[in-house]
Amino acid sequence: KDADETYKMSISFPKAVLSAKSGVGVLRGLETFCQMVQQAQYQGALSILQANVTDHPRFSFRGFLVDTSRHFLPFDVLREHVDAMNYNKLNVLHWHIVDGNSFPYVSEVYPKLSLNAAYTQRETYTMKDIAVFVEFARLRGIRVIPEFDTPGHVFPSWGLGYPDVVTKCADGSTGPLRADLNSTYDFINTLFREVAQVFPDSYMHLGGDEVNFDCWNSNSDVAKFMKDHGYDGAGLENYFENRLLDIVGKLGKSYVVWQEIFNNGVEVKPDTVIDVWKGFDKKTLEQAVARNFSVIVSGGNYLDDGDGACCTFDGWKFYAEDPANFDGGAQAEASGKLMGGKVCMWGEHVDATNAVSRVWPRASAVAERLWSHKSNTDQDAADPRLRAFRCSMVNRGIRAEAVDPGFCQNGVPYHYEPPYMRSDVAMVV
Repeated sequence: KDADETYKMSISFPKAVLSAKSGVGVLRGLETFCQMVQQAQYQGALSILQANVTDHPRFSFRGFLVDTSRHFLPFDVLREHVDAMNYNKLNVLHWHIVDGNSFPYVSEVYPKLSLNAAYTQRETYTMKDIAVFVEFARLRGIRVIPEFDTPGHVFPSWGLGYPDVVTKCADGSTGPLRADLNSTYDFINTLFREVAQVFPDSYMHLGGDEVNFDCWNSNSDVAKFMKDHGYDGAGLENYFENRLLDIVGKLGKSYVVWQEIFNNGVEVKPDTVIDVWKGFDKKTLEQAVARNFSVIVSGGNYLDDGDGACCTFDGWKFYAEDPANFDGGAQAEASGKLMGGKVCMWGEHVDATNAVSRVWPRASAVAERLWSHKSNTDQDAADPRLRAFRCSMVNRGIRAEAVDPGFCQNGVPYHYEPPYMRSDVAMVV
């Protein structure tokens, strides 16, 4: 966590010298070295610029959110994302691993969560495989923060295996967790104790967005609990969140929550990190830092918000955003309360066939703003860099989509092998 990523590099023929205070700093310097290598023509000789470089990131938190609940993503895709993050100098993978749509995380303490709510038993993540993946990311200087979004984004998945933990709404559907029952908190404590061991990062993302108060109000038992304690929906949410934060804190973890927790007036603990996602919400950012909360800017960086129009590259709209562009932003950046930002790809319309190409190189535009000095805002100057960098990612095996009309010096690798041409695949018609 928060490794010093500063590095110095001197390139003068016939040698190059790289120094850094941490292994992660070495990784960032090596990536810069790779980006300085040039090739004049197809399969031509390689050359490198001579330069003296002293470099460090603008923000310590430079994240990418991947969603594996709406569509399952195999580890091959997740590893490709992590390699691309390394090339782009992003350092935090926010893994939205489960949601109401499916529960692919295989819990040993509550096995029916995945048995009943994974799309199939083939589309799951075991604790052993997660540990291997987290180590893969660590060796590339990337932290993995899991998100288990509660109490709202749990239906129907959590209730398919353990129906007593979710609220039964009056219309027969299911809703948020049963925030009125002590047994719910026992369930969360047991599950999150396991999760805390699988994911060693000091942070967990606890969600907290889009809670359906109407369902709570429609359930007679929950409604009675609320009446007895003088709670409305926001009051019960406050009660739930504070019990949840106590649980996670006792597990030795810090926590991130979506902005609704703050907007709804929940009395969260002072060390809670507020993740602002509802567009570039300057008002919430201003209010949160004014109350001395740490914040992350995710809003404005949603890659699933359209994929461009003819004939423009829509990554530039993300490049135009400065995370500190709000009242008090400069001071929050200087103090570290503005931790940084995150680019997000929610999974409603992406799976293994297009998840990588829909993210890269659009996420690269955000990555440059999060790493580089705040004065780097010139899109015209950035355009040739982005084009060249996209080709570099393609050369390194990342399925990054095209920016604008043009070509890559070494072409774009492509191989098509239909199943009827493979002897090891049985055709099902």
